[in-house]
Amino acid sequence: MNSLSRDELEKITDNSVIVVGTGFVATFLMKILIAVNRDSIVRGFADTRYTGTYYGRKVIPLSSIVHENGVSVWIATHEIYKDEIESLLIDKGVPHRWIYHDIYSLWLGKLEKTAIMPTKEIWKAVTNKYLIAARYLAIDMFYGNNEDGFNIYTKLQSIHQNNKTATRRLERFCSLVKNVDENGFYTNESVMIWDNNDLIDGYHRFAIALYKNIGNIKCDIYDYSRRIEVELRENYDESNLLNRGFSKYEVQLLNDTIFGISSRFG
Repeated sequence: MNSLSRDELEKITDNSVIVVGTGFVATFLMKILIAVNRDSIVRGFADTRYTGTYYGRKVIPLSSIVHENGVSVWIATHEIYKDEIESLLIDKGVPHRWIYHDIYSLWLGKLEKTAIMPTKEIWKAVTNKYLIAARYLAIDMFYGNNEDGFNIYTKLQSIHQNNKTATRRLERFCSLVKNVDENGFYTNESVMIWDNNDLIDGYHRFAIALYKNIGNIKCDIYDYSRRIEVELRENYDESNLLNRGFSKYEVQLLNDTIFGISSRFG
């Protein structure tokens, strides 16, 4: 299935889309649709846990979705929930689309090029270094080198996701690290960066590359000036993290990790 383009978005009928999800991915989708004045296409939402209203629209139980002519169902969740939701929709005979990668296509615009880039140049440009440091500490704990990495990782993830999702993402990340140990660092998958080298997506893979001292990494590069002006993630600083419940000790661990990475890749 081809990615949904901005031009195609204009052709979608108002009130013809039901979005599955009310979390981080669904929120980002709505921010993009609002930014381009196309949120009118969304009739409502469905969710496995939450009912009520979301962005002023009714949220129905996922189990109550039925196939309707002229209505599209978009799954706006992280990949860890995709198979479970798809299985339910398939059993009910409901056509659907996993919208996760489409969101990036809509947000970023046209892919400029794919290139092999020096890892250190991306690290220098990364503005959200705390996100990398949390993943780095989780990898280090996976190898038994600290006792705080998993907690810091899930704590940071829980800022924009529920605790269950944060825990499942940690489990998935640990499986990814184990897979790299068994099969080597994958070279065919790209991380996404802007044309100023700042990282867009692929924080987990990039953290592994840093930890494993991988000198170069494959990147899909996008023109920053062509993006839709909404932010995927907030940028964290010390005061921000302290206000969100991180201890001074945890923030210092993150700062020390950033310093250590910069010493090798700065």
